[in-house]
Amino acid sequence: PGPARSKPNRNGAPALSQSIGAVAAEVGYEALLAPSAAVRGTVTLVVFPGTLLAGSRLIPHGLRVR
Repeated sequence: PGPARSKPNRNGAPALSQSIGAVAAEVGYEALLAPSAAVRGTVTLVVFPGTLLAGSRLIPHGLRVR
């Protein structure tokens, strides 16, 4: 599966984060945890539903919603 969306950067190329996500999903990663580009000091959880294993589950710990 490819990325859910693909927004090109100023040069018309896919954003690096989109490319990383596409490759991660393609090779079978279930999720990625990465520094947020939008909010300094926070992280972003990216889940790839198409690659989740049958026994996989997400259990949030210390979740703060803004």
